[in-house]
Amino acid sequence: MQLFFMTEPAIYDNYMTFSEQENTGIISCLLPGNIPSFPENSDPDRIVLCDTDEGIRRAKEKKLPVIAIAHADNRQESLLGASYLVTAVQALTADFLAMVLARHRGLPLSILETDRCSLRELSRDDLPFLLRLQEENADNPSGSFFPPGCGDPQDYLDKYLNYQYPFFGFGIYLVLDKESQDPVGIAGYSFHEEVPGARLHRYVDGQLIPFHIEENDSVVEIGYCISRDRQGKGLASEILSSLISYGTNQFGFDRILAVTERTNTASIRLAEKNNLEIVFLP
Repeated sequence: MQLFFMTEPAIYDNYMTFSEQENTGIISCLLPGNIPSFPENSDPDRIVLCDTDEGIRRAKEKKLPVIAIAHADNRQESLLGASYLVTAVQALTADFLAMVLARHRGLPLSILETDRCSLRELSRDDLPFLLRLQEENADNPSGSFFPPGCGDPQDYLDKYLNYQYPFFGFGIYLVLDKESQDPVGIAGYSFHEEVPGARLHRYVDGQLIPFHIEENDSVVEIGYCISRDRQGKGLASEILSSLISYGTNQFGFDRILAVTERTNTASIRLAEKNNLEIVFLP
């Protein structure tokens, strides 16, 4: 990966110092702002960092991923057109740059691994598996990716990929068997939507106690669906515990809720096991 700078030398020097301290392993190259064009032998792993509107325009002409950096000396620049904007070189970690490159290429990001599974973002190629899950859960809409009555699943998936991950950073992920890399289910986070008549409870010393959500809480629902041929092996519990930890540490969610019906005893037991707060649907 190459990070090309079209910015003042101080920004470049600061990044090189940060890169050495953090051992990011990024190959960094200085491209002064007065050079009129990029080299023709463009590296496919190249990312451009610049602090001027002209630099952003030139990078986009070459169809290169571009990150704008805002600092005290470029307040006259709009920095519009860049896909990402940072205010400090410390934001340019190896993980962040890998994410920028993957988004530019339209590749799904790897999220986490458990003992037996790996989770990654969904892709267009996952449509056949998602449709199979949909068919298996015809009587259980909460276990499906597509909403009831979805007339064009491919279009729905495309819009989800274009907006959910890039804008919010999280969503529903594909669950893969770590050894075979075969898909075995989906799991992840979605925004909590209040349902009239729903009741919120948490387990305290084995007792269900009502609770309410504070106005400023960051709240998501956690969900999962394992394909029928892989159910009963403890995968859901394994995945759920990892997602709870990841969501709390990575995204800072204040509350992660499990939404289920009172008759779904398996989901209730799983939520209780993982100390999740439960939303009982009416």
